[in-house]
Amino acid sequence: MNRELNHKKPGQQNLGLYLGLLTHKNSKFPKAPFVDLFEKASNLGSLMNINASYSISEDNLFSSKDVGLIDLLLVRFFELRLYKEWSSYVANEKIRKLRKNDLRVLTSCFLYYYRLLQPRFRMKEKVRYSRILNINAGYKSLLQDFLKSRAQVGLIFEDDASFETTTELIRVIFELGIFAQSIKSVAYFIDLSDSFTFDELGVQNLVIQPKSPGRIFLGSQMLATTKPFTNCTCAVLYSRYMAEVLCSALENYASIRGKRLIPMDWSFNQFLLECVNSNLRIECFHFHPGLFPQQSLIVTQAK
Repeated sequence: MNRELNHKKPGQQNLGLYLGLLTHKNSKFPKAPFVDLFEKASNLGSLMNINASYSISEDNLFSSKDVGLIDLLLVRFFELRLYKEWSSYVANEKIRKLRKNDLRVLTSCFLYYYRLLQPRFRMKEKVRYSRILNINAGYKSLLQDFLKSRAQVGLIFEDDASFETTTELIRVIFELGIFAQSIKSVAYFIDLSDSFTFDELGVQNLVIQPKSPGRIFLGSQMLATTKPFTNCTCAVLYSRYMAEVLCSALENYASIRGKRLIPMDWSFNQFLLECVNSNLRIECFHFHPGLFPQQSLIVTQAK
């Protein structure tokens, strides 16, 4: 992994903020705005006695050769099971063994397996999932970089996050970092992405609507939730402990055929599902609207 890391200077107070960027060398989204943001945040942080360290992951460690047929067969099963469990989770329902649309799901699964017999389609899927392998590996590496720093909170971007580098934006990021350290739970994350709406995600019932305006950052309201859920992983701020447990889960998934191909946002959802019956309490916050629009989603909707 290509790491551009600005280490903590000796003698500074431990009020640090880590910033990370996940991209790749052939990305259509430039990394220059992020480098500019990170460097200006580092400079402004020094004036505020807050260290801002950062790193960039842009290497592609995997190719289509690393995606085997067993991966493709298993990932379809894992994805369909995950979608079913997640649907019950957000609806606050028990998971039913049988549903009316299960036959349709099984039919879709077998049709996918049949298409895998076609060399051209199989290669297309290998290329697509090798990209996901690289994203997951890069994201895990950024979480590890965050944990190697002494920062208490870490904000990780994917390269399709959109913004204008202004002093106001940087100050708000620092304000968020300071606010985050006042959160009682040791495991929390704050989704800053402007991506899918709550209605599109089907999670409107999980969002706590405050009686008063609450906390406002750059004109956007920060909302708590009754259950943790992800929108996407375009721009997310993590506590150290949240990064630690998520990184551990990603390392585990990376060793499981099929499951290692599940996209990062759904891998995050998988982890949240696994925490339901555990002693780990995760606090989750979302912005409405998000602070960082997801460019790839905007392009897709335009088409």
